[in-house]
Parts: sequence; structure tokens; C-alpha cells
Amino acid sequence: GKTTVALRVAERRGRPVSFMTGNEWLTARDFIGREVGHSERTVVDKYVQSVCRKETRKERDWKDAILATSMQRGSTLIYDEFTRASPEANSTLLSVLEEGVLVTTDLSVVRQFGTLQRFPDWRLWLTAD
Repeated sequence: GKTTVALRVAERRGRPVSFMTGNEWLTARDFIGREVGHSERTVVDKYVQSVCRKETRKERDWKDAILATSMQRGSTLIYDEFTRASPEANSTLLSVLEEGVLVTTDLSVVRQFGTLQRFPDWRLWLTAD
């Protein structure tokens, strides 16, 4: 019943809803996101026939996870059975709830976002056993 109540309240707010369930394998990256590969782009410029200019760009490919996405969209994140996840994974939420900013020491996250502030209408519902 707790999850149903959370879904109904979120629905009445008229905001998008994101839903996740806690488990023992959950990590901070499952909340925030992670690098999923690299992309490389090469441009060859032969505008002048006797000159060939080649430029290569390498970029990290990033996939946002549920917390980052919901914070940016201002959706209601319903985190069901949060007590099943480890304290290390759940500690990701502390700075978001207290200061409204995602704080992490993961350099790949810092490179991607710099500082990620929550959308003013962002809400979090926690449900447990």
C-alpha cells in the first residue's frame, strides 16, 4: 500500500514519476550514471589540395541513471524498498536531500556534470518493508 500511495500522490502533483527498487547490488553509479564507452570523431579537411588537415576528437560516452535524470527533470523519484540497498549506495542521496546538490568524489561524474543541482520541483519518496 505504501508504494501505491506514493504513486498516487506523485500522479496528483502532475509531475513525471521515476521508480526504482533497492537491492543489495545497488551502487552509487546506479543512482548517478556511468561512462558507457568512448566515441571518436575524425574530420579530414582537404579544402586546399596541397594541404591536408586532420582533426580527431575523443569523447567519453555517458549514460545518466535514475537519480540524475529525475533531478534534472524535476520528477518524483519513488525509491521502493530502500532499506535493501547498502548504506554506501544510499549515501549518494544525503547531499541531494540536505543541500539540493549532488556531491561525489567520482571523477567521471564530476567531468560529466560539474555540479548537479536538483530541479525545484524534484521530490523523493522512500518506502521500506
